[in-house]
Amino acid sequence: MKTVIFIIVCSVIYQLTTQNCEGAVRDSARDIGLLVRTNIGFIMPMNKSQTYNRATDLMYNNLEDYVTFFRIFDATLFFYKYLGVELSWKFSPQNGDWKPGLDNEISTMYPDFYKDYPSLTFDDMKQQNIMFGLNSKIKLANIFIYPRFLVGGTVLAENEAAYELKAKNSNQTYVVSYLQNTSNKFSFTYNAGFSLVYFFLNNVGVNFDFDYYQFYNKMNYEITNTNMVTMEKTKEIFNYSGTKRYFSIGIGLNYFVSFQRSKKKVK
Repeated sequence: MKTVIFIIVCSVIYQLTTQNCEGAVRDSARDIGLLVRTNIGFIMPMNKSQTYNRATDLMYNNLEDYVTFFRIFDATLFFYKYLGVELSWKFSPQNGDWKPGLDNEISTMYPDFYKDYPSLTFDDMKQQNIMFGLNSKIKLANIFIYPRFLVGGTVLAENEAAYELKAKNSNQTYVVSYLQNTSNKFSFTYNAGFSLVYFFLNNVGVNFDFDYYQFYNKMNYEITNTNMVTMEKTKEIFNYSGTKRYFSIGIGLNYFVSFQRSKKKVK
């Protein structure tokens, strides 16, 4: 499906750059003003993290699957003809592919227990990118190219879960929790990318976004086994850290609010 989407996007871009639509782009009306865009797309991870062969690997590395993102808000103020400042907010609810692996681990490690299903807690990781930086503008054929370089932060709310287990032949009950104990969930992030925009109306256009993100992330997972009768606890801690790199591609709409009057062509 992703291959089909990629082929369609490339075909549309090719058509837009080769067709001759007179009047589709009006340069002077879009020199100074506010460019607002929103789009959806998917993230393609470019590297892998270390593993412990435990379910926490799946919970932490969930970002390394292909996931969908939503650009909630993005605005660029062009104070000069070819230069502007951009503020962007992107949200990505991660998929739940880690849940079957966690379920299998619980069944394997505690074969003599019934597990409460669904578990007490299933909290999917959510990722947000809040970025700020410079955006420029290049006109090519019938489209605009907007290269950008942004800095900011990635905020991760990681996957967490807990199970209630009851022994099959006794009254022993356990709660097994998989929780992160990292207080700092903010990671400094670099973002370099560009947008291809075709204005099919005076101020309304379709955009194709291509972005590269990089940030360093450190996170600890704590597995706690609590005997609910004696209240005794055992803990295991797994430390994850490393540089995350990923590429994203998106499609959406642009709207340009001009701060100057359009110049009429002299016949």
